[in-house]
Amino acid sequence: MSDTPDLAEALLQCSTDCIKILDENAKVQFFNRNGLLAMEIDDFSAVANLYWPALWPEDVRPLLEARLAEARVSGVSHLKAACPTAKGTPKWWEITIAALPGSDSRRFVVISKDVTRQEELEANDRRSLDRMSVAFRNSADVMWDIDLTRNEVWWSEGIQSLFGYGADQVGSSTQWCHEHMHPDDRERVVESMTAAVANGDVRWESEFRYRKADGGYLEVHDQGAIVRDAAGKALRFVGTMKDVTARNAASAQERQMAAELAHRMNNTLAVITGIFHRSVKSSASIDELAQVFGSRLVAMATANSDRPVHTVMRGNHRYRAVTNK
Repeated sequence: MSDTPDLAEALLQCSTDCIKILDENAKVQFFNRNGLLAMEIDDFSAVANLYWPALWPEDVRPLLEARLAEARVSGVSHLKAACPTAKGTPKWWEITIAALPGSDSRRFVVISKDVTRQEELEANDRRSLDRMSVAFRNSADVMWDIDLTRNEVWWSEGIQSLFGYGADQVGSSTQWCHEHMHPDDRERVVESMTAAVANGDVRWESEFRYRKADGGYLEVHDQGAIVRDAAGKALRFVGTMKDVTARNAASAQERQMAAELAHRMNNTLAVITGIFHRSVKSSASIDELAQVFGSRLVAMATANSDRPVHTVMRGNHRYRAVTNK
């Protein structure tokens, strides 16, 4: 039995965490070697018998004292807080305070785990989420995220600003999402999304009409990426929906104008071809063909223009031409 204290101390020294023993007044009685290294304390005598909360930044001390009081009553308490080392290195600690049994005055064992790297990663994640949140709020597009395991949809604020829905009008189910597609487009779009998930695709896109709050429709270009686990099972479907109503209207107008121009060009070429053939039949020579055909072309141009006509002499031939002024 006499070896028990030595065995207990050996076990504490083996721990990679920072372990302290505090007396009933929360003064430091023991510090394991790895704890001294983690806190960058060169000599235990520098902290021996010091009030443990005093080793922490002043703004954290009330929290530590509250947790000590909690452990004194309930036996154990937990917290996470930032505390620099003795040499000023910033660190985060996850702490468990346990009251040791067998004494009315209740001594404490304090186990502090260095979670600085974990906190840095979490802080980076929070910053990324904050940036994404700002991007979502300021984007003219609609971002969406479908949980394929639960058939639930998350929408960015764009679903409200673009389509005019109130926050309480936006559904979180895939059924709500599909119901707002135009009836003539719905089956095609839903089948293409389902096929992309089933076929192992990683990307999907389509264009269709989506209903606004006022009952009208916008034409949208929708595209997404399918997130899968290591076994290939589809977990999430994440994407963006862009309003292309104006773009499609402009493209349709351009196509109509191009079709009208092509129609007019074809008619003009047909007329010119007819004039040429008649001119060939009525001309006895190449020179006469040139004069007759040229005059008929000028006459046709004059009939289709309000610009003045002037006479041009080329060799022995006289032509009428439309002026550019």
